[in-house]
Amino acid sequence: MEKTGRDIVIENTIKYLGKGRVSEDMDITGMISDCIDMLEAEVPFRVIKEKYSLSQKDGFYHIPDLSVTLESEDTNVYLEGCDRICVILTTLGVEAERLIRKTQMMDMAKGMVLDTCAGAYLEYMTDEAEKDLGDRTFRFCPGYGDISLELNAVFLRAINGTKRIGVSITDGGLFVPQKSMLGLVGLGRDNKNRTCGRCVRIEKCTFRAEGIRCWN
Repeated sequence: MEKTGRDIVIENTIKYLGKGRVSEDMDITGMISDCIDMLEAEVPFRVIKEKYSLSQKDGFYHIPDLSVTLESEDTNVYLEGCDRICVILTTLGVEAERLIRKTQMMDMAKGMVLDTCAGAYLEYMTDEAEKDLGDRTFRFCPGYGDISLELNAVFLRAINGTKRIGVSITDGGLFVPQKSMLGLVGLGRDNKNRTCGRCVRIEKCTFRAEGIRCWN
């Protein structure tokens, strides 16, 4: 039986909570399902997708329209065979932060679960938003491996994410609102199979240490 979106969000929320944060007397599945209902009812999902052509410059992929060179060996691997790239920015906005704070004031345990669930929900909704991109790689984000975290600010400015959907970035590279995500997706090539062996974090993965994986 195929998993529903709710199934995926519940599974990932439990995964991200980790074994030490879920007590045996908690109806964790029911609580997460309630959190999903709250998010769907009160929190809008916002997305920007902008596509750009790719070229080569000094051995790295280059985005001529933005005058940005992706000086990253990991990016060379991720984008191999691609002729375009999509910058995707998604957010649950300030509405998610308000809902999390309000829930934490009433029930700290549920607030913790909602905070984690919101991250899993954002991830799932972003995956869904990518489905109309056609042949593509999986999403990868600045800050992982040797991909510069500073690119978050570069791409955020390029797509005018602050004015369009209210996402800004701190001097330390953190998004505001926190439940926001910026990713890069290579276009023009068949989906690259997701495997742990291809991941730049394979040597430091906490999920692998627990015998699970971060993807579905």
